[in-house]
Amino acid sequence: MPVLLNPPSSAASRLPQEILVVIFRELSLTMYEWAFSYASEYPTFSHNKNIVTEPDPSQSALAYAILTCRTWRSIATDVLYARPFLISFQRIRLFRRTLVRSPALTSLIRQVYVLDQGPLRPPSQHLPLNWKTVQRAKRSARAELLATLAECRSVECLYLTNRDRESDSILPLDPIFVQQSAIGTRLRSLSLYGTALPFLPNEHDFLPDAISLPVLETLCFREVHFKPDYNLPALPKLHTLQIAQSTRLKHVSPLQIDIQRFPSLRSLGLYENYFHCTVLPECLRQLRRLHVFGYTEWSSFLTWNPQSNMTSMRHLVFGLHHTNLDALSAIELPKTLRAVTFLLPSQAMPPESPIANTKIKSEVLEDIGSPLKAMTEGCELKSIEVIRREFSSGETFDCDVALEKARVICEKRGIPFRVEGETDKWISEQLAYGHNCVARNWGTLRPRKSMALASSLI
Repeated sequence: MPVLLNPPSSAASRLPQEILVVIFRELSLTMYEWAFSYASEYPTFSHNKNIVTEPDPSQSALAYAILTCRTWRSIATDVLYARPFLISFQRIRLFRRTLVRSPALTSLIRQVYVLDQGPLRPPSQHLPLNWKTVQRAKRSARAELLATLAECRSVECLYLTNRDRESDSILPLDPIFVQQSAIGTRLRSLSLYGTALPFLPNEHDFLPDAISLPVLETLCFREVHFKPDYNLPALPKLHTLQIAQSTRLKHVSPLQIDIQRFPSLRSLGLYENYFHCTVLPECLRQLRRLHVFGYTEWSSFLTWNPQSNMTSMRHLVFGLHHTNLDALSAIELPKTLRAVTFLLPSQAMPPESPIANTKIKSEVLEDIGSPLKAMTEGCELKSIEVIRREFSSGETFDCDVALEKARVICEKRGIPFRVEGETDKWISEQLAYGHNCVARNWGTLRPRKSMALASSLI
């Protein structure tokens, strides 16, 4: 039987690389997205055990795509290793072993997501875990992650989670962590999702103010617990700071955000926290984007003297509810403002509110016309956007009449007005998970042992 010297290529290998990149990137962007989604009603990831226990089907599909043909192998490998999701201590150990055996892969890694922080399992009734075993396992998990990050020479984004209220396995992210993982001069984005409650007075801060991250640009805190005397670290290159659903135990003074710590800060997002923040005037003047979503955030915002201090503001985001409609009418927005977004509604309402913890009625926004008229006076707004809130039951915020009034007011003033999206989903996109840097340099590597390379991620 004759043998073809140049056998015809398969249909899969003939697909344009641009299309393959789009397909594989789409798979990568949907990995475990639900685990990081924002929810106003309850936490979705932190402090909930065993919520991510198996590999994501999309990630497994990428691993199997490596075995299809050489063309797919080169592109899928780049996408798969650009954003590794490590869901257990065992996966961290396997991932590090793969990097040691195939050092060429280290140049592909841009973002690392750690969804689990230790090898421990729920204790058996017959074999309870003692204190020494737990501490030894924590030290082992931390050391393994530090060694793994040290192998990732191109990593720029790090996402650390903690589900346990009583202890941390990986944190604190202190100078020792930075030195041993060699991320100090490379890390551009850091997200901390969940921390233990600071029970002990001498317990270390999860991110001490003595930390040195000179090139960090994005910092996100989600469901973290700040100590009463906690101070944010000085980060000279930070341009985006986000704090969501966090607490500060026994706080006697607001958490301070000043220009000495953040000389490059341009975007600040505060979402349903349980403590007050203070943005000093010098820092407020350089902000271009400000998000205040929640009753505590709104009451803090009114103390910042926004009329005279927001001289560089381009985009303002408010959580709109009945308690701030009158105050909105009294606010004189800066002339530099170009866009306003209203989020409907905020769950973080005062306990005495007659509509707290109940479905919000449309009457809440009947008088939205008055603040809109006052806010748009003297501003050259390019757009006003309203994001609806969808409840867990599937119902949405019913305020069509009020929104139609607002649309008419904006049309008379020549301001585009639109209603779209969903509040929790919109906030999820704003948090660091949605705007971490995207890995580049696709399709440059041609590994040979594809199954061995992918085994640590599936």
